[in-house]
Amino acid sequence: MCMKEIKYTNAADTASEKIKSDADHADSGNALLSMRRIIRLDRPTFNRLRDYIYTQTGIFIPDKKLYLLQSRLQKRIRALQLLSFIDYFRYVQRQENDDEINKLINAVTTNETYFWREPRHFDVMINVLIPALMQNPNRTELRIWSAACSTGEEIYTIALLLHEYQYVLQGKPVTIWGSDISSEVLEKARIGLYNDYAMRNVAEHWKKKYFDVVGEKEYQIKQYIRDSVIFKKVNLFNERDISQFSNIDILLCRNVMIYFHADGKRTLLRRFRTIISPDGFLLVGHSESLHAFADCFTLTRMNKTFVYVKT
Repeated sequence: MCMKEIKYTNAADTASEKIKSDADHADSGNALLSMRRIIRLDRPTFNRLRDYIYTQTGIFIPDKKLYLLQSRLQKRIRALQLLSFIDYFRYVQRQENDDEINKLINAVTTNETYFWREPRHFDVMINVLIPALMQNPNRTELRIWSAACSTGEEIYTIALLLHEYQYVLQGKPVTIWGSDISSEVLEKARIGLYNDYAMRNVAEHWKKKYFDVVGEKEYQIKQYIRDSVIFKKVNLFNERDISQFSNIDILLCRNVMIYFHADGKRTLLRRFRTIISPDGFLLVGHSESLHAFADCFTLTRMNKTFVYVKT
């Protein structure tokens, strides 16, 4: 006679397994809630972060930007699996390289840029500034620097124009620099790959002539144009970084000084003044004014736009 094996279920074991399962679900839920939880930035920690950013970069963050800073740094804190802003502040201070400070700066600034942004500046460069500079009989070259080039659209616009209208150079060589504090955006600039948004002001015949289509609606600027620009990592508030430049004929620092406190602007402008050539020009954003710094630069109107010359 065959006997069936009867399996007995221990009630205590079943209860134990249920408790464990419930605990696992609770842990998952708590982790999810932790990820969704807004990490608060208190005023003392905000002040410490703001002072650190200012010391490192000259960028000043006003009191009213506390909640903006809190919002923009949430992802970084979670990515680093930190619990608070003071933990993040200490983490940034401990870093031996500037990778995290770059991410911090990217979080508090806006890299809003595209080809032919504020186009009057490019018109005045080709039609007025460069021809005026070339009138100097002792001139042997042209030197142009975009001091905060971000992902490269501004300085590549200039490179395209100089290639298209080479006659303005009168056979003289030109050196073009693009710099930024962020290694991340500089790497994107070197690759030179752009989407429709960045390209929205580029005429179709320029796209066909100077860009290769990559994938769906992405454009890569041709290699020989990329090779014409020298990219450098530069902190505008590091005097050693600035001093590597000299005799700059056209210096672009557009839509950058809006982030700087008055003292920081004055420091930067005085350094710019020492490296711009005697007959050189400074271009800032259309919404920016250097009226309070007339001891450094004087505003002049040329070809329906404003440029600055050394005082």
